[in-house]
Amino acid sequence: MEIQKSDINDKPVLSNLPADMNLLENAALSTSLFTVSVDDLDISDPRVFTATFGPRQGAKYFSIDSNGVIWTSAVHNIDYDYIESTSIRVWVMVTDEKEHDEQLLTIQIKNQNEAPSFSQTHYSISRDESNESLSFPLTRYHVYDPDVARDGDVHEYFIDCGTNTSRLSINNNTGQISFRDGYDLDIEGTPTDISCIVNVTDIDGLTDTCQIAVNIRYVNEYTPFFPYSPWAPLRQYPVTVYSYDIIGTIIITITATDSDLTEHGTFYYSLVQTFNGSAELFGVLNNGSVYIKSDFSIYDNGATFDVLMLATDTGGLIGTATIQVTIPAPTTTTTTTETPLRKRKPKPPKPKVKTPPLPPPVYTPMEAMPLPRGILLGEPADERVYITGKDPPTNLKGRNNSRDERIYEQTYSNSQAGDPNKWMLTVDKELVLEYMSTRERKKN
Repeated sequence: MEIQKSDINDKPVLSNLPADMNLLENAALSTSLFTVSVDDLDISDPRVFTATFGPRQGAKYFSIDSNGVIWTSAVHNIDYDYIESTSIRVWVMVTDEKEHDEQLLTIQIKNQNEAPSFSQTHYSISRDESNESLSFPLTRYHVYDPDVARDGDVHEYFIDCGTNTSRLSINNNTGQISFRDGYDLDIEGTPTDISCIVNVTDIDGLTDTCQIAVNIRYVNEYTPFFPYSPWAPLRQYPVTVYSYDIIGTIIITITATDSDLTEHGTFYYSLVQTFNGSAELFGVLNNGSVYIKSDFSIYDNGATFDVLMLATDTGGLIGTATIQVTIPAPTTTTTTTETPLRKRKPKPPKPKVKTPPLPPPVYTPMEAMPLPRGILLGEPADERVYITGKDPPTNLKGRNNSRDERIYEQTYSNSQAGDPNKWMLTVDKELVLEYMSTRERKKN
């Protein structure tokens, strides 16, 4: 009997692969994690290693080479806070091309506290000065810390401004910066710009820093102020000016003050003077001196004015004072001398001169002018007669030397024919009688 021995293949067996292993996040790229050992009596047989991952995203972070070494990725960082699963299952398989062995390795990704970090290295904030502990706008630091979202990591903020640290404070929870006890730029030596270092720290003491430029702006806080004095307690300044004072004479100097520094403490003077629409009587110099600008001789009988003096700063704030101007009336002294009265001799009376009587008027009769009957003149009239009378010329004072011609209208009626006294007085009675007799003769 012949016995023939044939080569029997031995199965490769993974001998040292643990069931699980822990790995801190942020492990260095291309780091060797583990080398797999294989028991195989057929040392000449090839050994081929492969790995399958679950979830499949694990293949992004791990790999196994031909020698059975498990590596971290050369490209992708393992970040506990962003990886899909922190438990990566790896099925490691080895084969000699005839038989194979497979075992499960579970890699547990462990969280590692990461330091917070500012998204940029420089920030800036600005606000107006204030006498109160007011805050600056909240700075958007954009602090990056993945541990905050998953593990509830918290941050604290601190500030270091060198010698000016005592002027500012910071909210430790939000990082908002405020004035510690107000901030007054009108105090000498108070800076408008401060450079500070802000530090952010997590619960494990990991930190990051950034630089912040703090700017404080001036505010026009104070109004120009005219001083009080015992003789001007209400900022009303009495001044006496005389009508004979010449143009250019300075009547008063009032100096205002402004507690603001820089350009806000600069102001100029002006006057408000109307005086019922008259021209400007006064001018003012840059030092607050008020001078006479117009002729005052027109006020020789005295006058009073109120002149409003203004001090206006570059921010538009205005301080005022009133100048009460008095122009006194001149004082005159009258000297009275008593003169003894002299008795006057009475003048002799002038002799009275009798005025000669005026000559009587001369009347010239006219022909009777018959009128239509039936005209009512108070009584039935037969006729109307016109008689012309003429005054002779005279040379008496106050008389008109020209002839005055008058027309007298008379009414002749049967009832009046026998009574000439009823005729108008301006008609001469003898003339009437003569006229009546003439008329009777004509009738006959």
